[in-house]
Amino acid sequence: MCTAERTSCRSGPERGYHLCMNRLRPTLRVAATLLLLAALFATVSPAIAHVPDLERSASGGPMAIGGPEVSRAIYGYLAPDEEYDVYTFHVDEPVSQTIGVIVPSRAEHEGFRPSLRLLADGVETALIEDPGLAEREAEWEPFSLTDFWTGGEQRISFEPGVAYELRVEPGTGPDVSGRYVIVFGGPEAFTAADSVRTLVYLPVIWFGAYGGAPAHWNWWALLPLGVAVLLLALLVRAVIRIGARRRARGN
Repeated sequence: MCTAERTSCRSGPERGYHLCMNRLRPTLRVAATLLLLAALFATVSPAIAHVPDLERSASGGPMAIGGPEVSRAIYGYLAPDEEYDVYTFHVDEPVSQTIGVIVPSRAEHEGFRPSLRLLADGVETALIEDPGLAEREAEWEPFSLTDFWTGGEQRISFEPGVAYELRVEPGTGPDVSGRYVIVFGGPEAFTAADSVRTLVYLPVIWFGAYGGAPAHWNWWALLPLGVAVLLLALLVRAVIRIGARRRARGN
């Protein structure tokens, strides 16, 4: 059967072309389905999550971030030799939102309970500390594919024309270093640039390699990465087969 189909393809009649396309259609259908799923993941996942940003490691100075006008998540790492991490932002209009901090639920973070210190034009306006509960309940965060412990949070009013500085400090726990995520409440709003950056950030977030932290293996990350690899392999295979059929028809 394969010999007959190859002969039909090489002879160039219309029948041979249709035979080749019929053999190729299942691959194209699978590739199209996976492409649709990937597109859906890229567009829907940001819509149900915070706009992510990553701490730039080893900078030593404050890092400018977006304000609390929209929902945001800043992924960072407080290194053992750092007294605190610093972020700066401003708002364009008055806004009142909840800001807080969460920590990945992992053994190395059991004693890490960071606090947030907010300064407005250099004056301290809020200190958000971990509630200090003996038992912390972990909550699954599908965007990060990680369980997180919830730390302190507080609703704060922000005004335009003010330079805000947010510090992440070791807090009250026995450990002075660890990964953390600063969370700003607010409406979910992704720009096109945010969506592109998110696709780049996701593998870093999944493996906890942000802010200079060492990568941490995450089995859950194999699911989306596996789909991406399979999609790429099927698309490459489809392109190769289409090229081979066209060359055969040319002969």
